[in-house]
Amino acid sequence: MKKHIVKYCRELIYLVFSVYSDYFPPFLGILTLLSFLPAFLYGCNAPQALPDTFQETVTKICMNAVSGQVKEMDIFVFHNDRMQKLDCYQKVAEPLFWNNEIVSGTGERLIAVCANSRKEVMDWTAINSLSYLKNLSVSLESENIGHPFMSGIAEVSAGKNDKHKTLDLQPLLSTVELRSISCDFEGRPYDGEVLEDVKVYLTNVNAECRMLEYNDILPTRIINAGGFCEDDVLKFGDSGLIAREIDESIGKKILHPDIQLVCYPNNSTAEGPGTPFTRLVIEGKINGELFYWPLNINKENEGYGIGRNEKYIFDIKITRKGTNDPDKPVSKEDIDIIFNIEKWNEKEDYGVIF
Repeated sequence: MKKHIVKYCRELIYLVFSVYSDYFPPFLGILTLLSFLPAFLYGCNAPQALPDTFQETVTKICMNAVSGQVKEMDIFVFHNDRMQKLDCYQKVAEPLFWNNEIVSGTGERLIAVCANSRKEVMDWTAINSLSYLKNLSVSLESENIGHPFMSGIAEVSAGKNDKHKTLDLQPLLSTVELRSISCDFEGRPYDGEVLEDVKVYLTNVNAECRMLEYNDILPTRIINAGGFCEDDVLKFGDSGLIAREIDESIGKKILHPDIQLVCYPNNSTAEGPGTPFTRLVIEGKINGELFYWPLNINKENEGYGIGRNEKYIFDIKITRKGTNDPDKPVSKEDIDIIFNIEKWNEKEDYGVIF
């Protein structure tokens, strides 16, 4: 084998020398050959074993996510060291037919998964490290509530079969559900009136979020700032994700409108120009006069605001007229609220085996 390599080196040297000798002085051809000499000598040496980190291994992985919600996945494997450089990338176009295998180098690794990104392979070509991926964001306008953008990250020891871990694939967005609504103006001069031309929407919505963010997330780009903005709503592929209308008049009878709106996390602790609280707004008319009932979402009793992958459920009974400002929260005397928080994307745990 070594004889064949030496012969190949000699023939290549002769070829290069012949080409250069036709166009350049002989000494230039000799200098060129000398510049190639280290590579030739290295190639003629006996092969050496590659470092451990370059040895290839296959990782078996099973995502922890609701069945049917994942349409496609982009899987990134990074070195788990100070630089966290990209080791390998894999596109899974049809998860149902995927063999749950990831090929990577051996050693300590970080596996990051982005599902339902709606990106092509070429869209990821600039990613060379985990920090680069962490700086990429997604837009609320492109979301699909049936197949939301999801992400997760896990530490693994690739090439070792003695560890069992779970990669939790979670949606980035949360939902705000108006489960029931009614009006009861008993004891008021307008007792017996109903609420008409009702619109339900979210304001001060964080519409941009980094793909791998989890805790203490502040707004990046606000839409419906301070009130309903038709231009903002029209940018959604599905405008019903941010605003809905109720065709029926609302009175004492409890109505179940089945309204679910979406938003990205907003953990603002103090309200300010760049950190407004996200609000659920009920808009409607009483005897032809327009009123608003804005409600801060999860800010009572030291609530942390909008988290990731949560469902905020409202059962509302309106007891008096609202405000004339969609950005001024109503008081407890104006409205009775039953409020609950649940995990929006509840799922069973599946083992992720490496």
